[in-house]
Amino acid sequence: MVLPVPMEKILTDLARVTRPVSLSVKKGETRYLFNGSVERGRFIISRKVDYPNNYIPLITGWVEDSTRGCILFLKYRLFFSSLIFLIFWSVVCILLSLFLFFMAGETTYALIALAAGATNYVVTLMNFHKQYSLSRKLLLKAIDLSG
Repeated sequence: MVLPVPMEKILTDLARVTRPVSLSVKKGETRYLFNGSVERGRFIISRKVDYPNNYIPLITGWVEDSTRGCILFLKYRLFFSSLIFLIFWSVVCILLSLFLFFMAGETTYALIALAAGATNYVVTLMNFHKQYSLSRKLLLKAIDLSG
């Protein structure tokens, strides 16, 4: 996305609303919108929440100068642990359904296992999309408030 402000302003404003990741978290810090790090034209942040949420995207971004301001590049992805969880249970459900269908001859149970895997995938995708939208709006709001 092309923004009509200098690269330094975007990075400074993001750093102001981003709390460095640490194990000692103080409750009630309302000035921070994100957890992560902002440094040298790059940032890795996630939306700050006060409750566990496995579907919040990890936002990786970098900023480059241009003649009209700066260009902001963004990538949204699942946290590694959430991705491993999704892959693990998808593989387990597929293998279980293959075993039940071909080795045990239980077509009904094989379809149930496959449906459970598909449901897990769809629920993860829908929740990630919801959290992606919330995180994107908050990031754009943080950038717009700085202008």
